[in-house]
Amino acid sequence: MSKLLSCLGLAHKAGKIIYGERTIEMIQKQQAQLVIITNDASANTKKRIKDKCAFYHVKCYEILNSNDLFQATHKVNRMYCAIIDNNFKKLIETKIEEEYNG
Repeated sequence: MSKLLSCLGLAHKAGKIIYGERTIEMIQKQQAQLVIITNDASANTKKRIKDKCAFYHVKCYEILNSNDLFQATHKVNRMYCAIIDNNFKKLIETKIEEEYNG
């Protein structure tokens, strides 16, 4: 998991991660490449974000927890985020595949 968190940290430092309500805007504008929802987000939040992602055809992963996301990005109380760069999307998807399906 540390490689995934490192990649998220790099994306955050590069300014390629959007948090909170701006995530929904980026999904609707089709600028979100990938969305991550923490597994400790509320059921309502998960449904709302997953429904938006499905409607706009944005890949969405329910992984990590809010503490892991905090560890990677140093943003408190974040339950979801959007990756807005295609290269970071590819890198993060690779790490997700390795760590969760490998």
